[in-house]
Amino acid sequence: MNRVFCLLALTAAMACQDNQLHDDIAPVAVAAPAGELNLDAMPVATELAPHRDVAWNEVEVFDFANAKVNNKLPLYATRTQFQKAWGQADSLFTPDYDAVCGQLDEDFQYAYAAGSLFEIGRDSVVCDQFQFQPQTRLTSGNITLHSRMTWEDARKLFPMAVQQAENEGKSDVILLRDSPAGEVGILLHFRDGLLSSISYNLPC
Repeated sequence: MNRVFCLLALTAAMACQDNQLHDDIAPVAVAAPAGELNLDAMPVATELAPHRDVAWNEVEVFDFANAKVNNKLPLYATRTQFQKAWGQADSLFTPDYDAVCGQLDEDFQYAYAAGSLFEIGRDSVVCDQFQFQPQTRLTSGNITLHSRMTWEDARKLFPMAVQQAENEGKSDVILLRDSPAGEVGILLHFRDGLLSSISYNLPC
């Protein structure tokens, strides 16, 4: 009788221990099969739309040849007109004609006058680069440029040209056209955020 009682007690004790082990085991999360993932619902990085290049015939025009400094000094003139308006050149020198592209179809000398660069031929004078001074303004048609002009000021006058400059990653030079049908460029140069000079960009 005692043996039967002991067997019953041992069986009950083992059953209790087995239940305790099951209670101590924490549930484990099982990952969903890869086939159930909705890849189409995952966010995708948005691609930036590329800048649209501005066509040459959309770029604004600045008539450099007919521009005047302070509404009186011409950039293109005869030698007599130039000397009367600008006085004697500050310096003269002959360029290496094989290394430069001039506007004049003849031999010429370079001349500096008031910081600006001119070509002087037999009877013609043309400006290659006009250097802005604090007191000078350059006017052509209804457009006036000056040394206090900022990049944002230029954007108001030449929005297409500025857009193309920024498309090319530039922030110091803007390319304009010299005439509606012309292929020659006019460059506006900026230094420290302000307009510093304007030059004739003749393709060689």
